[in-house]
Amino acid sequence: MADSDYLRSVRAQYEDFPYPPRDPADERNRLIPTHIDLLAKINHFCYAGGRDFRKNFRALVAGAGTGDSVIYLAEQLRSTNAHIVYLDISQASMAVAQERAKIRKLSNIEWENASILDLPKLGIAPFDYINCCGVLHHLANPDAGLKALEAVLAPGGAMGLMVYGTHGRVGVYQMQELLRRLNGDEPDMRVRIAEARALLEQAPPTNWFKRSESKHDDHIAFGDAGLYDLLLHSQDRAYTVDECYEFVEQAGMRLSSFAYLPYLYKPETFLYNPALIERLAQRTRREREAIAELLSGKLARHFFFAAREGNTNASLSDASLIPFFRSREAGDTIRADIAADGASFDISTPEAVFSSQATPLKRILFELIDGRRTIGEVRTELVTRLRSKNALPAPVDVARELAEILDLLVQGDLLFLRTRGSFIPEM
Repeated sequence: MADSDYLRSVRAQYEDFPYPPRDPADERNRLIPTHIDLLAKINHFCYAGGRDFRKNFRALVAGAGTGDSVIYLAEQLRSTNAHIVYLDISQASMAVAQERAKIRKLSNIEWENASILDLPKLGIAPFDYINCCGVLHHLANPDAGLKALEAVLAPGGAMGLMVYGTHGRVGVYQMQELLRRLNGDEPDMRVRIAEARALLEQAPPTNWFKRSESKHDDHIAFGDAGLYDLLLHSQDRAYTVDECYEFVEQAGMRLSSFAYLPYLYKPETFLYNPALIERLAQRTRREREAIAELLSGKLARHFFFAAREGNTNASLSDASLIPFFRSREAGDTIRADIAADGASFDISTPEAVFSSQATPLKRILFELIDGRRTIGEVRTELVTRLRSKNALPAPVDVARELAEILDLLVQGDLLFLRTRGSFIPEM
């Protein structure tokens, strides 16, 4: 399919079915957070914890749809001089996003009705941060799309990307093929939707999509727009972990980190045999992540950060960085749990609950993570308080246990690091 034909078919889909469907009036009652656009997370994974978002920050949301990411970014940056550009090929989708921004009285968004492929000639570059989630895999040539984004990325800038995961969408692609065989020649989108719903009602429980339907529920949560985007899209490809790395590298960048619950990309999350864990510890990060994807079998979407400079992650080995919880609520929940009587406490993430031994070190540690103390200051105060309670383990044990629990919190999207000079607006 030629790019021009593809763009016409995709534009037609999103003009008739803006995605995801949103009622602008809901902005009066709630703000929808997005997986990859929390400024604290962007700062941690894209700027090694050192970004000052007050200083002329420019962001692009490419393929912004009905506006979830652009609204979330603009709301966080409301009190700064930051500038956010919305870009999408669908006028209907942009109209929804504009009404949402109007209700919120957001004035820091510029609106562009255009294709990602047009970016280098629009004259709106450069950008410090580019969000492009759920878009590139719908282009006829995703490689060209990512290169167009790289061309407008500022020096030292970074991207937050999402593409579909091959192994986690096996049932989706089998259902897509089935529907193409059933109604691929039908030109009327609404007829195709009706036939798809009829088939879904009658598919046996042995069907791979029906087996995994609870994990792929856009057709339920988002109605006809969700069904069309999930099962009837004219262009839809997916990536393995290895292909994500290759995708980024062909555009002259490097994959910095998988961004949504990074622990799902660690084999030890799923394994308990020490011999297997030790064997896998000798592999490269990329190899371990590819193995974790195969072990899990449920990674239907890959969220990741990429930059020209490669590893832009804040490091737990940097004692000058400040650890802080992603929200006051997240910190209070953990402190309350560990303060309760008992030998263990739980750390809850959207995908799993981790139980941890409630040691004296951990009870004190969570009191010390206040968003002001550095890792070094936390470690020093931790040793002082443990010594006063005659509960001090070997010094190396303090350092190791501190690193392990902070790493678990980072992997679970619960805690991030920043420099003392960075500035992240409070919501």
